Amino acid sequence: MSKADDITTIFADAAPLVADAFHASVYTLFRVGRTDAGLNWQEQAPVAIHTGRCEMVGGGYLAGAGAGYMAGELAFDAVSTYSAELPREAGAAIDHLIEIDGTRFRIVDVVKPDPWSMFVTVSLELHK
Repeated sequence: MSKADDITTIFADAAPLVADAFHASVYTLFRVGRTDAGLNWQEQAPVAIHTGRCEMVGGGYLAGAGAGYMAGELAFDAVSTYSAELPREAGAAIDHLIEIDGTRFRIVDVVKPDPWSMFVTVSLELHK
């Protein structure tokens, strides 16, 4: 095992301790699964796959200048952005759902971390 592998293992082992000490929010990560509805068809149901502590960064805005942005027929002046920092071992992926302190979001992007990162950053949108 190389020195880099040793360091990566140390960081991975330390991540839960760092999260418990410094991350204020509690999360549950969900995969959208399929369950038998009993009528020969499948119904989507979220399945919890990981829980832990995360750091939520929310309510930032990407503000438009002047008349704002155009999206099809709709005009808007700003987009609310949310992101969260999760432990790498959570296994977050695009289109997973995540509930953070009682608010449910959909993961729209996962920023690929470098090999020594303890955490992964995910971009979120509110889920209805």
